[in-house]
Amino acid sequence: MAWRGNFKTWEDAKQQCTGYDAPAILEKTKNAILKVKNGEAAFERDTVLFDKPEYNWALLTILLKAANQNKGKLSVLDFGGALGSSYVQNKVMLQEIDVEWSVIEQASYINVGNEAIADGKLKFYADIEACLQERKPNVLLLSSVLQYLEKPYHVLGELLTHQFEYIIISRTIFTNNAQEQIAVQQVPKSIYEASYPAWFLNADKLLATFDTGYQLLTEFESYPGYTIVLDEDTTGHYHDYVFKRLDIDA
Repeated sequence: MAWRGNFKTWEDAKQQCTGYDAPAILEKTKNAILKVKNGEAAFERDTVLFDKPEYNWALLTILLKAANQNKGKLSVLDFGGALGSSYVQNKVMLQEIDVEWSVIEQASYINVGNEAIADGKLKFYADIEACLQERKPNVLLLSSVLQYLEKPYHVLGELLTHQFEYIIISRTIFTNNAQEQIAVQQVPKSIYEASYPAWFLNADKLLATFDTGYQLLTEFESYPGYTIVLDEDTTGHYHDYVFKRLDIDA
């Protein structure tokens, strides 16, 4: 991935980007997920296919813990979860428990997801309210999504009102300094042609969002040793945070 710019506003950065809603991106994502579903590949990440399984053990640990504390039932709300990549990658390790996996996405992804990808466990919804009419998720997963939202703290604040037992913030970009920045991310052409606005977030500001009602259970680097270089003054890294609601037993 290539990164550039220190844009004053999200709109300024957006003007330099193609965005997420290009039909070619959805089509490539669908084809990749279907190959995994049909056993032609082990898993996919950002439409790139892999021949050997690669489970997200850190994520699985938290999910199994949440299920254990909920009498063996796990209901995940995967906000911005594309076509269910996280579920498809890890579902083999979740077969022994009662699982629901609900993905919140843009309309085009919902239509494709429910028509071609969904099963009895995986389902796609337009918004959280639609999901809550059918399911009661106890885990909120925000995997590589907050940095791509124009107003990440506003969205996070709204999500927090639903009092999830566990909140997992995964593969999220944080800056090395106090000043948050807006950049443009250019996807390599070998994956697909696209560019997006993205935040380099401030970790302290994000943690302060959870001061009331949640405790930090654990944190770790998503990709240890990997650094994003934006400019001579700014670098970033991917980090994971796991929060537990205060009234839930450890």
